[in-house]
Amino acid sequence: MELVISGQEYGYREQLIDAARPAFGALRSYDQHIATGRLGGIVCQYVNALTPWQLLDLLGEMADAGIAHTGGGERWLQGMAKTLKVAATNPITGRQTIKRTA
Repeated sequence: MELVISGQEYGYREQLIDAARPAFGALRSYDQHIATGRLGGIVCQYVNALTPWQLLDLLGEMADAGIAHTGGGERWLQGMAKTLKVAATNPITGRQTIKRTA
């Protein structure tokens, strides 16, 4: 939303809104299910570990999948949980690694 507000100062409001419209459902889904921890579990852990570029890529995937509302986003994220695979605990570090499979 900050982008839209700053765009208003320069007369780009409509163009910014049109550019952000396809990703609105993905952004709202992220906000409601990941940022708040509502979805929980492995999906939140995976998404919170992403770099900013990887997060934008994930949101782009959601937008490309046609996520238009938070319910669709929740189903998409739950489906993504099935593609996440927890590897065996590393004996050296004692940590688990999360890998996304296609």
